[in-house]
Amino acid sequence: QPTVIRIQNHLIRLLPVSVVTFELRENYQTDKLSTQHNYVRRKHVRDKVA
Repeated sequence: QPTVIRIQNHLIRLLPVSVVTFELRENYQTDKLSTQHNYVRRKHVRDKVA
């Protein structure tokens, strides 16, 4: 019985970490997408000027 409680506590301790890494990964993906988008937009503007 104590073993189950220990495992549960361990999982509860791990949970926020995985949630945080997931959010970081999501933000990273969004940043990468917006960076690519800005790059494409700037390239488009440069092509129009040239």
